[in-house]
Amino acid sequence: MLARGCAVWRQPGARDVLRDRDGALDHQRFGLGADAVAGGAAGGVGGGGEGGRVMVDSSSLWSSVLEHADKILQLLEERRFEGPPRDAAVSLMYWRTRRLYEAALLLLKAHLPEEAGILGRSLFETAMRLMQLAEDSADRDVLIIGWARDSINRRQGLFHTAQSLGFHFDVSQELAALKEERRRLDRYAAGRRWKPFLETREAAKRFGRKDDFWTYEWAHESVHGSQAASHFSTRRRGDTMYLHAKVDDPSVLGALAHFAARGKADAATATYRILGWTPVPDFEEPVRAMEQLLAEDQAARSRGKGKPVES
Repeated sequence: MLARGCAVWRQPGARDVLRDRDGALDHQRFGLGADAVAGGAAGGVGGGGEGGRVMVDSSSLWSSVLEHADKILQLLEERRFEGPPRDAAVSLMYWRTRRLYEAALLLLKAHLPEEAGILGRSLFETAMRLMQLAEDSADRDVLIIGWARDSINRRQGLFHTAQSLGFHFDVSQELAALKEERRRLDRYAAGRRWKPFLETREAAKRFGRKDDFWTYEWAHESVHGSQAASHFSTRRRGDTMYLHAKVDDPSVLGALAHFAARGKADAATATYRILGWTPVPDFEEPVRAMEQLLAEDQAARSRGKGKPVES
């Protein structure tokens, strides 16, 4: 049976298909970053106070968190500058995180947190790279050289795949251009050995982002569509599973907004440091405000008082 914005599936033994939602992580318990997402991934999100659980009125939470998330976009400014190829690569990474962040917010405003997590995952990866470039100033060139070489290899691979699939268009000019790009990169490298970026897990540990790494791993399930990717949008009552088109839980939306904002703030701060841009906007202030709102919401849920969080 299909309804507007919601699909309902009934079949005998549905409880055997979906895991029991009364596990160790209560599905109404949310916190910051990993805690908020883990609560939903383990036991589903939202619902009408089933099983005697207390629903906390967080009606003001999402609008308050979103206000601070939008502030980060307002702090980002357009820049014109000249620099070596290394700086051009840094600016490409930085601007990519800006686009990913804005797109993630658009999805969250549409109440699509799983889809926003997909973009947040890419944003997080790039933020970790920019943080390493900011921290390891002596290795910036060799890190960028390695990243650029890998980029060339991947683009060549795309064109070779097109050829192997029998696509009827000539890619010889594109391959020649990439070959020339590699020559220029080799001249810039001047014999220096390139260095790979840290694996995302190791970078997250190094820069104090282990909680966000858990969310990053959960977002991997959204990319590939395992059952974990649909826990936010499913509800079960008895042998009936409801599939919803939207997720309205403000704690889930707020947690994913914080995940994206944390990554964007890290990326922006690192870029300003690498390129020497001044003055540096206070990207941390909106993130701290979001953390405070989410912490207050978590405390209210723990107390079960049902009071909304005010901005």
